[in-house]
Amino acid sequence: MWQVILIFRKIAGNKFFKIGVSVLLTYFVFAYFFKIVDFEVLKQQVGKINWWWMLASAGAYLVTYLFRAWRIYLIVRREQPVRYGTIYRVSLIHQFYNRILPFKTGELSLVYLLKKNCNLGAGNGSLVLLFIRIFDFLVMFMMFLLCSFMIGIDLIDRKYIYGILAVFVLFLCLLPYLLKFLPKIVKHPKAAELSAFYKRSVTPQVLVKTFVSTLLMWLFLYLSMHLVIAAFSISIPFYVTVCATFLASVGGMLPINGIGGFGAVETGWVLGFTLLGLDKPAAVASSIVSNLESFVIIVLFGAGALLIERIQKNDDI
Repeated sequence: MWQVILIFRKIAGNKFFKIGVSVLLTYFVFAYFFKIVDFEVLKQQVGKINWWWMLASAGAYLVTYLFRAWRIYLIVRREQPVRYGTIYRVSLIHQFYNRILPFKTGELSLVYLLKKNCNLGAGNGSLVLLFIRIFDFLVMFMMFLLCSFMIGIDLIDRKYIYGILAVFVLFLCLLPYLLKFLPKIVKHPKAAELSAFYKRSVTPQVLVKTFVSTLLMWLFLYLSMHLVIAAFSISIPFYVTVCATFLASVGGMLPINGIGGFGAVETGWVLGFTLLGLDKPAAVASSIVSNLESFVIIVLFGAGALLIERIQKNDDI
């Protein structure tokens, strides 16, 4: 049994296997897309777009980068002397890798980038990544819960939502104590290092500021999505957009996307909006436009940040 597991792990960890699976997944996503989409209807829907609303949507999406970088900066600056501009560039490059690489493998690029640009150890960088993702899930579920109350419908049994929120909050509250006793449980120098890093960097003030910056990030992210809906001349309340795009947000975080991050987000978007009464052609068209918009922004700004980093490196030489 263990031999089978080890063989599977070796195969799954192979670079060519990952590329092959991601290409296959992307193929099936697009094959399914071409099967269900009426391109004549899609063309008509896209022809209705108000590009001023799309420009406003792109602006709102760009604002999210400010808060993505700020929450990382709040933690890292207490450990290493670093400028916000450096963390902002790291955030741009991290989003770039996280988007273009399949199965969310680009997430780990943050650990590498923090080590390279801020001299932050891999263990501490991993803790930063874990920390901000916990806040992402916590804020996302809290906003969904609030908006579902405002709509007055129960898409998911609320006891499960309460349970998930309780687990996240409890884990966040217990994390300092777990890390405090980590060196006693795990007899390894890295355990003591992680515990000391958390104690130095994650103070109550940092917790509050990280929560606020994460909340603002998600508000502008949902605003960007809402403005895409407005660009299709669809008038719905903001809280309906938040609730409808919840599945798209979850899909974007799960390691089930193909190359470029396409697939799960559009599926969640269409499912969420159609469940709340939006016609399917408008839901499909808006999902594609929204995801393409974020893809273009992430690639352009991420590539620009990589270019700036390369120029600075050459200048240092």
